[in-house]
Amino acid sequence: MENEIKQIIKLNKKEKIKIILEILLALFEIFVAFNTKNYVWLLVSMTWFLVAVMETCYIKIIKLKDNLIEKQNDFIETVANELKKINKENYMRKFEYVNRVLSNGYETLQPNFSLPVRSTKNSGGYDFFAMEDITLEPHKITYVPTGVKCKMLDDEILILANRSSNPKKKGIILASGINIIDADYYGNPDNDGEISLILQNITDEPVIIKKGDKTVQAVFIKYLKTDDDNSEKERVSGIGSTGR
Repeated sequence: MENEIKQIIKLNKKEKIKIILEILLALFEIFVAFNTKNYVWLLVSMTWFLVAVMETCYIKIIKLKDNLIEKQNDFIETVANELKKINKENYMRKFEYVNRVLSNGYETLQPNFSLPVRSTKNSGGYDFFAMEDITLEPHKITYVPTGVKCKMLDDEILILANRSSNPKKKGIILASGINIIDADYYGNPDNDGEISLILQNITDEPVIIKKGDKTVQAVFIKYLKTDDDNSEKERVSGIGSTGR
């Protein structure tokens, strides 16, 4: 550390020449003033000498300060980058495959259906795709697993809504109207946070949804809390775990 500081405050050649010349000139002026008994000029010359000496210390202090500021900025930048990485890893908003479609317990699997995506650059909703062929019986409600979970920020929810074309083109609706997926539903120990759709066939004939067909759309929304909110309960399982 001592050697590092010495290296930092070391004067360059130009700085050394400048200060040496100032000190020598100040000493010469002191000598002349003393011999001529010009005490006013003697006082000025001695002040000049002290200023030249102090300038050396000042330059070294400035060098040390600049180095410390540079190191501080480097440290702040490093910490900021690490925090960004942590935030990106822990608080990223994204869809993922649930574990059951990634592994059967013996080997790693490759899901062959797509994660939700937006259809256009200005779309607000993410389209979900059927992970397999599904048959919906007439006028019945069917729970349809998606093979997908969603990671989001703590103050966000994911709202599942019916696609506007579903009732007319496919004859199906979301039986619950909308579904609200909470941030703490992700990765829960009951079902790994797998999102399921509650679909109802409103026709008199069976409706077949083919693998890869779009089913519903999902929108991320920030939510607000009341000023007197004090909920501290932790989620411990999946669907219906927050109470009746």
